[in-house]
Amino acid sequence: KVFASRGWKENEIQISYSKLVYVPFYFFNFDIAVEGAPAISGKACINANSGEINDILPNVLDKPLQKTAVVDDKAEVETTVVAMAEAKETALVKVMTQVGVKKEFINITTLSKYYLPFHRYWINFGGRPMKIELEAALGIPLGLEQIPGKKHGWDESTSEVITKMANPI
Repeated sequence: KVFASRGWKENEIQISYSKLVYVPFYFFNFDIAVEGAPAISGKACINANSGEINDILPNVLDKPLQKTAVVDDKAEVETTVVAMAEAKETALVKVMTQVGVKKEFINITTLSKYYLPFHRYWINFGGRPMKIELEAALGIPLGLEQIPGKKHGWDESTSEVITKMANPI
């Protein structure tokens, strides 16, 4: 749907590779208390492999999902690069840079590690490869913002004009 909304046709898109991957995340809650401003509480997570912060994925833990300790043989499990000992400090710095508040005003709590399943796709379109990920529990897509709009060719532009002219307002 996203590709189509940006002008790409189904026959121009090919999935060249797909894989189920379990990605480690540190989930945490944070509180921000700055004098003279209302307190802010929130939740976020850090990808324990890449160190990237995400404030959408914590919603996964609010859903009644079945947890498992067994991984499918065909799936890949990403390594943990950010150790638990560094995760709290990393979370603190990430929140600090996102909200623009000094770290002494931020408190990180309830740090816990979970592996989330992702369907990782390598898609070829318009002569270029691109990685798209789909969080498997809730279907949250990641990486769609990098899909560019396609410029229309002569045939497509002419067809659009004729269609518009057939139904004048």
